Amino acid sequence: MFGGHSSQTGYNNYSVNLSLTSSGSVSNKIEYETALRWIEWLGLENGYCKSNDDVRDVIKPGVHLYWSIPKSQLGLYVAGYYFFGKSFKFRFKQLEICSDILFSNSPVTSIMTLPRFGKTMLITLPILVLKQHVDKKCVSFLMSPYIVLVRNMVQRLGSKLRVGLVKSLFGLSNERLRKGLCNEDLMDVYCGSYNDFGSPAFQDLVSNWVFYFSDTVLSYLVIDEAHNLITERYFRLEVFDPL
Repeated sequence: MFGGHSSQTGYNNYSVNLSLTSSGSVSNKIEYETALRWIEWLGLENGYCKSNDDVRDVIKPGVHLYWSIPKSQLGLYVAGYYFFGKSFKFRFKQLEICSDILFSNSPVTSIMTLPRFGKTMLITLPILVLKQHVDKKCVSFLMSPYIVLVRNMVQRLGSKLRVGLVKSLFGLSNERLRKGLCNEDLMDVYCGSYNDFGSPAFQDLVSNWVFYFSDTVLSYLVIDEAHNLITERYFRLEVFDPL
């Protein structure tokens, strides 16, 4: 993965000094060419790739989108201005991907981009649009591989969205806790780790969501750094296999 990042992200992200690639040494030229080949192999020459895969084998029959919203990109622009300020502008392909996430009938959209492409924005703006246009409370989950990334996402999203930790919803089978939490108390986004994602408590939460919060909508389940989930599942199959 080192090669895939080194020619794009520089020293601040991965301790790779980009200026070294032009210094002329053999080792630096090899590093630079390796990076370019890796990017090409990943299909990221344009900075990103995405797919709306056929997931009929993993999505239960009858699953469909609840929300019906105006199919206009104006809402995404408004959300961008609200979250990032008046100077907000979509960069290369960002509007296209946001539109796919918001309007596509596909239950799964996979996105792979180089660092700094704006992946956080790609999920934030559709969530804001749903919050504005859907008449019921919409709740999303965002799962990251590491605790430090969970904290980072809580901080980044929390400026304009109501964000909490998914662990705060665990144990809702407790009658007293369930009665003490109403729909208005729910956050827009709940962040958690892969360990939370694979836990029986999360499975119980999602399986019984309609029972716990009957007049709400589960909107997005975002898997951050999804390639890490493959590794986690390989080493901890007993945890993730029920998912």
